[in-house]
Amino acid sequence: MTNFNRMTIRTTTAGCAVFKMKRQQLGGYATDLQAKRFIWSVPSAASPRFEGTYGDCLSFIARSGAEFMSEHGIAC
Repeated sequence: MTNFNRMTIRTTTAGCAVFKMKRQQLGGYATDLQAKRFIWSVPSAASPRFEGTYGDCLSFIARSGAEFMSEHGIAC
């Protein structure tokens, strides 16, 4: 099963911050799941869910039951 709860980490002046990513469908048909294409991005009006060190941010994402994903679309 795919986890649609994804978050990313951005660097800030104070350290690092966690942002929730939003999924957007690019194409495909409802009956053809393999053809569906999605992009994940952080909305421009998003506020950080958590701030701290990089390790603390990764722990927050794991505790939230989310999957860490870089903003380049690569699941890490």
